[in-house]
Amino acid sequence: MIRTLTIRGAMLAAGLFTTMLPVAMATAAQAQNKAPAAPALAAPAPAAGTPKDEDGEHGSAETGKRVFMAVGCWECHGTAGQGGNATGPQIGPDPLPFAAFLQQLRHPSEDMPPFGKAILSDAEAADIRAYLAGQKKVSAKDIPLLRN
Repeated sequence: MIRTLTIRGAMLAAGLFTTMLPVAMATAAQAQNKAPAAPALAAPAPAAGTPKDEDGEHGSAETGKRVFMAVGCWECHGTAGQGGNATGPQIGPDPLPFAAFLQQLRHPSEDMPPFGKAILSDAEAADIRAYLAGQKKVSAKDIPLLRN
């Protein structure tokens, strides 16, 4: 937990995760045994009839978009998970299987900060994955400026 806060604190100080500040501050207060903070984002229970993805996890794309933007995933991976040259890799529209997706969130490789359960619940991770999986695949021929 302390390592997570140290990495996140350094990234916040560098201005890399500006939207993470309230979440990091709430997590820091919990780590110091101060008054417990409410969860950063409460994910609603899956509605009846919510489809399961191929891994058997429920996820709401609508909630996933809100969580994706709120915790700052978009800052490195882009607003649709498309990634960028100098930031995070492409993670949508074909995200990893849920178990691998969750593993990367909790114990990331490379420069990504870890997102423990205190910051992002498994249900919120499933929602983010559903949002990414629902993104439209775009090719160069779909973009008028890139045709020819």
